[in-house]
Amino acid sequence: MRAEPAACTIVGMLLKPRLLLIVLALAAAFPAAAGADTYCAGTPGCANPSVQAALDAAALHAGPDRVEIGAGTFERQGGFTYAGAEPLELVGMGAGTVLRGLPSPGSEGDTTLTVQHAAVRAFAVDVPAGGDYPGRGLLVEHGSAEDVKVAGAAGGGGIGIAVADAVLRRVDVSGASYGVGGKDFSLLDSRVSSVTRAVAARDGGSLSIARSRLVAGEEVVHLGSTSA
Repeated sequence: MRAEPAACTIVGMLLKPRLLLIVLALAAAFPAAAGADTYCAGTPGCANPSVQAALDAAALHAGPDRVEIGAGTFERQGGFTYAGAEPLELVGMGAGTVLRGLPSPGSEGDTTLTVQHAAVRAFAVDVPAGGDYPGRGLLVEHGSAEDVKVAGAAGGGGIGIAVADAVLRRVDVSGASYGVGGKDFSLLDSRVSSVTRAVAARDGGSLSIARSRLVAGEEVVHLGSTSA
């Protein structure tokens, strides 16, 4: 007999008060984009040849930036990365904007989109399929993700979203082995459906979940040491 997946709807759950400080810090770090330079990718008349070119240009600029991605599917071997020290706002056009990382030969798990000090919203992300190791759809450090949909690789491998000091709001993660995992994060108004584990908080980090639907084949919420 096949076991049914575990599921729950969480109205409110808070472990450790540090999340309040994280939310306040993120709100201060990403004010309305007044004064920010704007870069484009995949929009009519845009001079940047690729999404990564726009992210690289933003990273070189001193000050807050905004990158706007048009509709379409954008692929890159090894995924896309923003490593700038200044705040970034990365915005797509909803479900019509899809970022897809292609696995690199011999890589120990590629990530489709890696950002830090960034607020990302309104696009879809595919977890890299194939490769020698499971990949990740989205990695957010010291930032936030909003209205982002993450789809697992074929066969249910990989990790949907990995986070550190981040706020996730209205994210939809499905099909990955592990849905959302990391340290010091909040999950609000979201849906996570995973093959193995829905949500995991690692290394004693803070976790806040509110108004979210979680479904997992083995474990809905995991607290403790984990790499997911």
